[in-house]
Amino acid sequence: MKRIIITVVTAAVIMLTVPAAMCGKYASGNSTDTSTTAQAVPDTTAAKDKSGTPGKIADEKLRVWFPDEKKTKEIKMRDYLICTTAGEMPAAYEMQALCAQALAAATLVRRLITEGNIVEGSDKAVVAADAGTNQAYLSEEEMKKRWGDDYEKWHKRLEEAVDTVINYEIVYDGEPILAAFHAISSGTTEDAQTVWGKSIPYLTGVESVGDKLAPNYASSVTLTEDEIKKALGVESSRKGRELIKDARYTSAGTLTSVKIGDKEFSGAQIRKAFSLRSGNIRFLFDDKGNVTLSVVGYGHGVGLSQYGADYYARQGYTWREIIAHYYPGTQIQELK
Repeated sequence: MKRIIITVVTAAVIMLTVPAAMCGKYASGNSTDTSTTAQAVPDTTAAKDKSGTPGKIADEKLRVWFPDEKKTKEIKMRDYLICTTAGEMPAAYEMQALCAQALAAATLVRRLITEGNIVEGSDKAVVAADAGTNQAYLSEEEMKKRWGDDYEKWHKRLEEAVDTVINYEIVYDGEPILAAFHAISSGTTEDAQTVWGKSIPYLTGVESVGDKLAPNYASSVTLTEDEIKKALGVESSRKGRELIKDARYTSAGTLTSVKIGDKEFSGAQIRKAFSLRSGNIRFLFDDKGNVTLSVVGYGHGVGLSQYGADYYARQGYTWREIIAHYYPGTQIQELK
């Protein structure tokens, strides 16, 4: 039987949900690195935003596909944003981080609406209640089951976050952005060009200094060399660093390519083959023929880092400052 050892540091109590987010329309790709970094500097003069008035936008109907039920449902925008924020980010995160996440989720939905997106297999649904396709979603029933007696407390926090930002969207050149987000970066977010093979001006690499403090920042998988060769369909008598060599990385640490035996693989292929938590992969060898695939971060690494947003919020950043940091060059626009 294949022997796989998985090491993940246990998440802290505040990790009430497992965030995993990406816009499924943009599949993983591979390319050379074009990332840049920028230092986040809080605007100490910025006033704290107070909860907004949801107004008519809250009652807008959104067609949502539920893959488990194979059904499209019409859901009010406010209700959808509460449920998807609950699914994507721990409710115990700082309020300013929850606001930033809710705004990113709302903007991603508006992007899909603008593009005329229809979820494959659905009855004209714009978005799927599924992290692998669009965004995670936690129903009211699931929230009650997960939070028990604390349901009211956490739900009110989510309501406050959503009501603060529901009348806004993040724009670039006047259009809602592809508001990508992920759980934990390597310490620097990744460039969209690296992950999806498409350059997007506001999805470039920026520092996310708090991510290295995340409880589940590092993970690893240990396999024998034979197990690696079998999984990848490689036939080679080489061993150790002669078997696995010429690994190439972006400045953010994402593996772009590696040679195993006589075959070259992309970082995305390696991540998928061994179900790794991110594309930031290093190969460590021992003298017994084992190889440890050491991984940091969680998710594709593009856009807003959810743990990083919580870290910045704990340093006093507002949701507006968090958005400006992770989506450089964008503006926050009020919806009319």
